[in-house]
Amino acid sequence: MGSALLTNWVKADLPYSFNVITPNPTDLIKSLERDGSIKLNNKISVAEILVIAVKPQVFSSITSELSSMVRANTLVISIMAGIKIDRIIKDTGAAKIVRAMPNTPCSIGKGTILLSNSQATSISELETAHTLMKVLGLVEAVEDEETLDIATAISGCGPAYVFMLTECMTKAGIAHGIEPELSARLARSTVEGAGALMQNSSHSPEALRQAVTSKGGITEAALQILLAPSACPDIFEQAFSAVIDRNKTLSES
Repeated sequence: MGSALLTNWVKADLPYSFNVITPNPTDLIKSLERDGSIKLNNKISVAEILVIAVKPQVFSSITSELSSMVRANTLVISIMAGIKIDRIIKDTGAAKIVRAMPNTPCSIGKGTILLSNSQATSISELETAHTLMKVLGLVEAVEDEETLDIATAISGCGPAYVFMLTECMTKAGIAHGIEPELSARLARSTVEGAGALMQNSSHSPEALRQAVTSKGGITEAALQILLAPSACPDIFEQAFSAVIDRNKTLSES
């Protein structure tokens, strides 16, 4: 995700210089260094904006390195799932914190990014975080971290649900005799088209679903299975609970 953010920021020609610190730079990061878009692993004494883009399990091992770059006016933007603002303040010494939860469509500028911030973060600093994130897609600020962690189950994990749906549609088609490559093309195109229709329609997803569903028709037959109490509605509630529980585990580790 860090590479996706960085690539879009470089393309957007933002008024910042980027210094990337990573022990294992990817080929993409190396190519950005070669063409002069970024500096790689340069030792810096202070960061104006410090973006923490590591897996939450890694955070505890790099806090001393992070705190060495933090000063009173450093704005810290974290994209770590589960790591709370209070812990970032405690472990890095920073006061101005913005938690940002992006999702994978950010890599193509079609992402959804949730923002939550510490009390010490000023309006202008929030605007800076918003400027960085709006390059990547839709930015939504939430009132508190609890809302952010719940909303992450929608936007952060949501692309995986859509990919899984496409995968399941493909496999179901194959199981009923459709040639695999054709089934894959049909499933992918259908999901892409439905998403585009939602984006360009003033109607709710529920209204769009109902418009496709003729009474007594074939779509209704499918939805009677998918919308049964023990099917999609209940399964998604269980899935959201699992996300929230995992977030709590990460925040306590």
